[in-house]
Amino acid sequence: MGKVTINHQRGREMASREEILRSRTHKDDGLKLEERVFYTLTDERGSDRLCKAVSLLIAWLRDREVLNDDDIDAILLETVGGEAAGVKP
Repeated sequence: MGKVTINHQRGREMASREEILRSRTHKDDGLKLEERVFYTLTDERGSDRLCKAVSLLIAWLRDREVLNDDDIDAILLETVGGEAAGVKP
């Protein structure tokens, strides 16, 4: 079992990182990576998790200079349908 930490503000035990990964992200369930990500994002709060995952991925790619702000603007513009309205990035 992983390390348990105490939430001093509420006096409750908090699960360790590994416990959370196992219980909420299907880690160690023998799934392929793409299946694990899919099942994690499609639970009862799937859209919230999907939005968070995509935003973290875009930030991660920008921080590593794989994407720049213009690329991100183009992706977001296409997402909201700006391309369909004839707006070019």
